[in-house]
Amino acid sequence: MPIRLNPNEDRRKSSLCARSEYFCAGLFFVLMVLVSCQAAAAQDHPSIQFKPRTSLLMPAANPMPDANDRMLMHERQMKKQDFEAVNALRKKSIADDSLKLILLTRDLQAKIAKSSDGPLSADLTQEARVIEQLARDVQKKMKMTMGPD
Repeated sequence: MPIRLNPNEDRRKSSLCARSEYFCAGLFFVLMVLVSCQAAAAQDHPSIQFKPRTSLLMPAANPMPDANDRMLMHERQMKKQDFEAVNALRKKSIADDSLKLILLTRDLQAKIAKSSDGPLSADLTQEARVIEQLARDVQKKMKMTMGPD
């Protein structure tokens, strides 16, 4: 335990803390009264009332679209929807053709594995040509680009 030179030191500290607490409470009370007076004064004077923000843009700078502009926007939207529909069909066609290509290739590989090491038969060469043509078609479809404009 520390040695105290002055036994009244604790009492002074506690009274100082109590004074600062009373001071803070009083200050808070005064601020609340001032805020409530300001709110009451603002209600009495209509010129002080809150006004909502208005647009800083001039009406001419942000006009509403007229009938022609709405028609153009509608046409662009329809073109975009048509583009999306055609693009979805193209992707589905590519996926279907790719699946068909995989199946034909596996079938041809199995037939080649079963046949002897000699030259390929006419059926197998014809099937290889069909696979090649289908692969070229898929490649063309993949390169195909269609834009909405």
